[in-house]
Amino acid sequence: MNEFIETARALELSTGKIDVEVSFDEFNLDVDVRYDGEPMEFPIERPTDADLLGDERAVAKLAGFLIRKYVDGIKSDRINGRCRVQLHLEH
Repeated sequence: MNEFIETARALELSTGKIDVEVSFDEFNLDVDVRYDGEPMEFPIERPTDADLLGDERAVAKLAGFLIRKYVDGIKSDRINGRCRVQLHLEH
């Protein structure tokens, strides 16, 4: 969550408040994040060093790549005009 929120704020992907809903049971932690702004990418492959130097969105892609590595499942879409990211972690 920290990586996502810091990236969304620092790179101005979100334009307002970020809403987070968390549910937990003895086996799963699920996080539902909703915000107005630009969707964050969660690439499977790490951006190259050349990408990081030449692509202004590469830092956001790197953060998305790291987040993907932290979680067991991730889904990103838009609901009613707001970006939504769903993170799933198995306990």
